[in-house]
Amino acid sequence: MKTLNERRQLFAMEIAEYKDKYPREMLLEFYLYWTQINPNGNKMFFEKLRTKKVFDTGRRLSTWFKNYKPKEEKLSATELLKKKHGIN
Repeated sequence: MKTLNERRQLFAMEIAEYKDKYPREMLLEFYLYWTQINPNGNKMFFEKLRTKKVFDTGRRLSTWFKNYKPKEEKLSATELLKKKHGIN
């Protein structure tokens, strides 16, 4: 069986196949979310679902993209106004 780090690297390579389709920042957020380790420290979140045959990376990325908001859109209205007018 592969180590946790080896499996994490394989997942990163799988996600990298979509680098021309989705924003880099979004792919990183996706990777960080799905590679969270369970309390036992032996499986990542995506592996738990993959064993149940309900995790398809392409479909998950598509859904993630539909819900994705770039950092600028995540700012509050006040923060956006400050940024727009150059106020700190």
